[in-house]
Amino acid sequence: MSNVVELSASSVNVIAVEAVLFRKDLYPRIEFSATTVQKYAEDLDILPPIEVNQRNELIDGWHRWTAHKKVESKTIRTTVTPTASDAELLEFAIERNSAHGLQLSQDDKRDMARKIYGITPEKDRDAAKKRLARILSVSDRTVRDWLSRIDKDSKAARDKRIFDMWLACHTFKAIAAEVDGHVLDGEIEIDGAYFGGYIRPANLKEDRIDRRLAEHQTGAR
Repeated sequence: MSNVVELSASSVNVIAVEAVLFRKDLYPRIEFSATTVQKYAEDLDILPPIEVNQRNELIDGWHRWTAHKKVESKTIRTTVTPTASDAELLEFAIERNSAHGLQLSQDDKRDMARKIYGITPEKDRDAAKKRLARILSVSDRTVRDWLSRIDKDSKAARDKRIFDMWLACHTFKAIAAEVDGHVLDGEIEIDGAYFGGYIRPANLKEDRIDRRLAEHQTGAR
């Protein structure tokens, strides 16, 4: 049964208050205010809708949602912003809260950047760095410094996966598909080198010559 009981022309849904999912791990670490909750609880009718994603996970409006729970309201108005991943949900939440003037500390910004980056697929991480710099209002260099440890660990893990698959005799196409998410096709060039060329001669036991002095020869070998 759907939790949506109304859909107006302005794309504002009315859902059950208990249907809203608050994920603390995907919400900026702002200072929650009991005073703000009480103020909102006295004026529910004039509050703007909260923002959720397609799974009713809260993006913006914790104080408004908590105010509805405080007065035991059954329903709450929402707008829906679809999110493709947990990282995108957290990015939206940071943007919305920044617009309200609730600024994160530098340490919190660093922690949020690392959390988002850590759950972002490796192939999307270069673009994620630029978005994080914009969302958190910091320089590209600051973001790179914050995330350098994650990049180093990811590269080491990636190199190990490649080496393990190579030892297991996987094809280059299979390795590329597993590590990079795409399959190599067409004409593929691989750097390589050849060393040596010396062929070790045979060393059969029966052909060996015992070159020890006679007094040291025992006939055992």
